[in-house]
Order: sequence, then structure tokens, then C-alpha cells
Amino acid sequence: MRKFRLFSFFMCIALASSGAYGQSEPGNAKSAGPVVEHGRFQLHKFEQPIGEETYDISDDGELLSVKTEFKFIDRGSPVPLKTTFTAARDLTPISFEIKGRTARLVTTLADAEKELIEAALAASRGRISGFSGAAAKLGIPRQTLESKIKALHIDRLSFRVR
Repeated sequence: MRKFRLFSFFMCIALASSGAYGQSEPGNAKSAGPVVEHGRFQLHKFEQPIGEETYDISDDGELLSVKTEFKFIDRGSPVPLKTTFTAARDLTPISFEIKGRTARLVTTLADAEKELIEAALAASRGRISGFSGAAAKLGIPRQTLESKIKALHIDRLSFRVR
């Protein structure tokens, strides 16, 4: 998917610089000119739609500017990304800005495990064993859960409802 995205990005730049679009009046070199092309396409992973990318190509006569907005969902987390590439007419790069997240937020295994255990303790009101206990909700033995609670420094008593 990354190769296709980069390919489509540079194809947009090449098309804009090929002269296939009418020249606009030269304007302020620091601001983008009128949009000469706008596009949108669906992003897929394993034949399933996961997001969308849009792009705008602007031409002010001296500079070409490509702005992209990339939005997709990775394991339930939105991953927004915006880029702006500015180049001279001969495609000499002038600037490249990237804003947003290039990947979903990654936590350590211990942090993720602690979060899951705390959620199970809250749902079971601090109870560890038994049919409605946190161990049963997590699908692990009671002894394993108790050792993880100790290792992760979780105060199980704070989840008890009086």
C-alpha cells in the first residue's frame, strides 16, 4: 500500500508539471495557486476498505504544490496524516511538510496488559476468582492474574465496591 501511495503522489506531481493543465497567472510564490486537479481514492487492505486519501494539485506558474490528506483506521484507531509538497516547475523540491500520525499509537506490552487487567477488575468490581471474576473475564487462571497484578503494581483493592 505504501508503494502505491508514493507512486500516486509522484504521478500527481508529474501530471501537473507536464503542461497538461493550463498555466495560471503567476502569483505570490509563497502561496499555492488555483487547484488544477483534485482526486480521491479508497484505501484497501486485504480487499477491505480501510480509509480514504484525497489530493489537490495547485499551480501558480512558478511553483507546484501537492496537498494530500490520508485517513484510515488501523485496528480501531484513526490514523490521520496530511502532507504538503512544494516544488519548482522543474520538480526541484522546495519544501515538504508532514502533519499527523504516521502509525497508530503503540504502547508497551506491559502497558496494554495493565490496561486490560484494570478494565477486567473494574468490570468484576475487584473480584479475581469465580465465574464473574476478572480471571474468568480474561480467560486466564486466577494464580496467573494474581502474579500479573503484583508484577504490574496494580492496586486491586481500589476496584472493590463497598
